Amino acid sequence: NHSGGIEPAGHQMPPEVEISTEHAVELMPAYLAMQAALAADDLDTAKAQTKAMMGITGHSGSLPDLLHDMLAADQLEAFRKPLFETLSNAFITAAKSDPASMPENLMIMHCPMVYGDRGADWLQATEPLLNPYFGAMMLRCGEVKERIGIGSE
Repeated sequence: NHSGGIEPAGHQMPPEVEISTEHAVELMPAYLAMQAALAADDLDTAKAQTKAMMGITGHSGSLPDLLHDMLAADQLEAFRKPLFETLSNAFITAAKSDPASMPENLMIMHCPMVYGDRGADWLQATEPLLNPYFGAMMLRCGEVKERIGIGSE
């Protein structure tokens, strides 16, 4: 990383997080449960899934650092953006790198409204789409952007 990851003032981007395929497969049930909890505006359950992930990842590395930040988030907004997005992007990268090992019917979902207009992605294994960034406010906002793994040909 150049210059130790210093970003322009006022714009804190979390560091890139990488998840190995093996970890992604192990962590996917907790991730999917976390995504559903966020769609239901349920921070406590989302944090419980964060703890479950940490039980698998241990406490050192970029992913556990992110999970620690998620556990420290005291509001849904802070948990969702940018922390859940950062986690989602890492899972999406891992899933795309080895689609065959991922759950069946895994989908990359996209909501164009997150951050005003930039949009953000997440993974789901079932439909209907349940938006983890807005929850009840805009539960169905988004679309299936891509299908990963079995049956995506």
